[in-house]
Amino acid sequence: MSDIQPTFAGEVQLRRWSESSTQGVQVTFALADSADLDRFKGMDGKRFMAVLVQVGDDEEPVPPGESKAPREKLGDLCFRAVHWCRDAGFQAWLAMRSGCAPEQMTEDRARQFILTTCRVGSRKDLDTDPLARQLFNDRIRAPYHRHVLARGGY
Repeated sequence: MSDIQPTFAGEVQLRRWSESSTQGVQVTFALADSADLDRFKGMDGKRFMAVLVQVGDDEEPVPPGESKAPREKLGDLCFRAVHWCRDAGFQAWLAMRSGCAPEQMTEDRARQFILTTCRVGSRKDLDTDPLARQLFNDRIRAPYHRHVLARGGY
């Protein structure tokens, strides 16, 4: 079993669940990056084995039954920013853009870059503060998107 490579391994966000007499029981998850979706294209109707563990705000697993209150849903920009900060490609782009040595760019430095650039105290503000949203889209999202496209990504 150790020779089996997973189709996908990464963090997802639960977006919704439903149960109906016509569609059955369903859950919908959001992926952090559109590139992750490519792993599932053309696999309609295939079955997968999944193991999901809830992750707390401290990035540690939450023991079953410990958290009765649902975790606050991250907005789309916050979700994207959190996952980009963990992504090596985004970190490399930020290092190049900020003049930092690539090996010195970390998830925390990427987070701090976003907070400073967007003038916010938390990435959650990207979804609620109109100025932060505009700064994120104009100074980070659009330039990074152009960078990825120029290199044949997406």
